[in-house]
Amino acid sequence: MWPLTLIVIVGSAFATSRSFGQVEAHAPVYVSKPVGLVHFVELQIDDQVDGNCWTNADAVVQGARLTFEQSGIGVFMEPLVAHPLHAPLVTITGLGGRTKAGVCFGDIAVEVQSNVMATYGQYGEFKIFMDALTYSNRSVAIASDNLNESFSETVASSVNEFAANVLADRRDATVSRLLDTVPYVDEPPSTWKEWKADTP
Repeated sequence: MWPLTLIVIVGSAFATSRSFGQVEAHAPVYVSKPVGLVHFVELQIDDQVDGNCWTNADAVVQGARLTFEQSGIGVFMEPLVAHPLHAPLVTITGLGGRTKAGVCFGDIAVEVQSNVMATYGQYGEFKIFMDALTYSNRSVAIASDNLNESFSETVASSVNEFAANVLADRRDATVSRLLDTVPYVDEPPSTWKEWKADTP
């Protein structure tokens, strides 16, 4: 797992006093466990396994979706407009095939990626958006028949671990503070389909 260890959330970059013309810098909130902000995910699968070596990909995705939903994490199966910390992209990627000898080989990865805004400058006047890998787990497998069992176990274990991390990190004091301060974090994100429908 590759955790995103530190995120700085700034509620207001600065405030100006009309009486004295002073600039007061507001103290940032350091969120050390941003995974606790997750309330939704976009779930996507990338099946690049040939030779009928992975035949239960749909069942694997449905199992992952069920685990997220049972953990109180809403799942979107269609693309979102963006992937903020509270609604990251979860990608299940399978690579592999069958050798001439008939043996299946492959690699399965589960990655969680978010769009993160980094703030720079004395008063936070510079903001840069970047992608951050908040979770990653992968394994390789070899089998004479197919890779279904190995791939299923890896994905199930990864999704269970990430969902457990979300629930555990929600108890962090800085996460609780941010959730209380920013109410939109637990509101459903917009999909591209919805955004296009609302755009003239």
